Amino acid sequence: MSYAKKIVKILRKNKIEFTEPSADILVSDNLLDVFIAVLPNRTHYFDPKCIGEKEVYTDILCALAECTNGEFLPENVVVTGTKEDIISLSFVFNEKKKTLKIEQNDSRWFSDSFVYRLKNFTQRNLPGRFLDIPGDLATFVYLPKAVATKIHKAIFTFHTSDLLAEALETIETIETVYTIDFYGIPNKVQAGYTTQGETIMTHLIKNLAGKNNELLILLIWRLYDIDGSGISYFSQNQHGEAPYELLRDKGLLERVNEIYYIQKTTPYHEYRENRMDGPVCLFEHIKPIVNALDSELKNMRIPDKLTYNFECSHLTEYYAGQSSLTITTWTEPGQGHIGFHILINKGRKISDIINKRFKLDEVNLVIDLVRKYINHELW
Repeated sequence: MSYAKKIVKILRKNKIEFTEPSADILVSDNLLDVFIAVLPNRTHYFDPKCIGEKEVYTDILCALAECTNGEFLPENVVVTGTKEDIISLSFVFNEKKKTLKIEQNDSRWFSDSFVYRLKNFTQRNLPGRFLDIPGDLATFVYLPKAVATKIHKAIFTFHTSDLLAEALETIETIETVYTIDFYGIPNKVQAGYTTQGETIMTHLIKNLAGKNNELLILLIWRLYDIDGSGISYFSQNQHGEAPYELLRDKGLLERVNEIYYIQKTTPYHEYRENRMDGPVCLFEHIKPIVNALDSELKNMRIPDKLTYNFECSHLTEYYAGQSSLTITTWTEPGQGHIGFHILINKGRKISDIINKRFKLDEVNLVIDLVRKYINHELW
């Protein structure tokens, strides 16, 4: 069933007024086209790279308010602060002043912190909420909370690896791939096994290779592109088969190698001398970890690519996701950096992947884990 049919079915069952879609829309999986067609007065979309001035947030807030059919009528909207740092968007609602703090940090991109605070506000003050639709354009749809939840579950939620594998396998158009919020899917679902013992990647290769290679390659790229997921095309299914072996057997390995590029490396001491404090340097929270392990890192190799995170390997060159350790920081909207994310990939079985998060004050636990990786003490 197409996304459009699922959405229309829920709207009709819950007696939400909507515009009957055309035959073309009814079979569409382009969520923006679907919502514009069936709920034009409840939908607002815009280019996310639009924050040239802080006042743009006033326009966005007022446009979103118009989607609520009078349930949200902000008054005396005022924007203060600076685009270079924190923007404060204040307004009066139900005779009470409300303020949304937006972390803009001199970016032209629409801030996730606005979405986070808007959702908090609507949850506490309005009978409905905004669905945040993934895609190239920032898209919001306002609906009663129960209806919004049903639609979200119908088109975005995957509770098991079987459900995810089936949904991805049956995608009909390339554009549908870009509507899926992969970051919102639990890691245990993406990196888990189906009841047939397949990883998501091996399932897709077995069912799509030769039938829809373009979709297969795009899905592999989208799955791998999720930071810290632990997904690798070296991770075996429960039958001992790795995605790269299946791709090689089906003549697709060269195509995928354009995505899983080989990481060239340099010795740690060269990285330390020439790049660690260069134009693209480590995040401030990560640098103390590297400093604490400085003498022990002497035999490790560092990827040539410039990055704000830290990555190392025992190998002189390797495919991305093959055998390496990566330290990143993880954030929450409106809260900034709140912890460390450690991904260690031995590269064969899913059980060989260590994927952990630590709070900022648990830096000693991070150092101990990295030390064990350096000294081959994890497996």
